[in-house]
Amino acid sequence: MKILLVDDDERVRKTLRIHITKAGHVLHEADNGQDGWSEFQNSVFDLVLCDIRMPRLNGIELVKLIRQINPRVPVVMLSGFMESTVVEEALAAGATDYLSKPVQKSELLGKIDQCCSSHEI
Repeated sequence: MKILLVDDDERVRKTLRIHITKAGHVLHEADNGQDGWSEFQNSVFDLVLCDIRMPRLNGIELVKLIRQINPRVPVVMLSGFMESTVVEEALAAGATDYLSKPVQKSELLGKIDQCCSSHEI
């Protein structure tokens, strides 16, 4: 799978990069929502992993933009602040699912597999 990871926390990106690439997936990264949007527009991705709270363009805004040009690509939101209203807002904006930070390797790889099988990637 070709995955886009958008998160402003370098430590989170590094950890997820290790898990994702060791599992054999191709990973592209962006450290803010605006750069993530640019990456998304310039390539085709099978899955987007996106932080909710980021500078320049937050995850909710990014998922709305993604949905305008590709309503089918799975978008899994990541957040250390999993308040029910934030989760509801992300899902209403078009997110497929969410993971709480810190993301566990087994949860991450399970979610990637789930998105792959359920969205015919």
